[in-house]
Amino acid sequence: MQWSGRFPIWSSFFQAVSERTGATSVHIIAHSMGNRLLARTLERMAAKAGIKGRFRNIVLAAPDIDRDVFGQLAAAIESKAEKVTIYASSRDKALALSRTFHGGLPRLGDNLPSLFTYPGMDSIDVSAVDSSLDGHSYFGDNDSVVTDLYYLLRGQPANFRARLRRPPSQVDAWIFQP
Repeated sequence: MQWSGRFPIWSSFFQAVSERTGATSVHIIAHSMGNRLLARTLERMAAKAGIKGRFRNIVLAAPDIDRDVFGQLAAAIESKAEKVTIYASSRDKALALSRTFHGGLPRLGDNLPSLFTYPGMDSIDVSAVDSSLDGHSYFGDNDSVVTDLYYLLRGQPANFRARLRRPPSQVDAWIFQP
């Protein structure tokens, strides 16, 4: 699918927010399929000369985007943020359905077969969070995940956040313990 030129309004909006508002700290949070739009918009911003916008945090919650596609965009996305954080769950039924719909291609927010990691980005496995029936709204329905997000946006690194533990032999990966 060709994305070039499809979302100029979003890149213009993000550029204006980051450059013209006077805000000293801008955070972007996307959920589910909104991550597709965000990823392509940030890719466009990174590729276009003269767009200087850089965000403090980019948070990808339950991202319904192909892992391989994200892997191709990751460097561009990372170039537009001080910190990128991915929240993912193996219990997300909406992403499991999306994976099936997309011919079995793993989704970024689905930990199956394993948690996706990328150097410099924090991937947080929230599979242990007791969530809604479909497991897709753990991000907004659960106070503990919102609390973790609060500390992330306040600038607290993952290794200092109370409910995160690093799994054995994994860098940039965390397990959320409710």
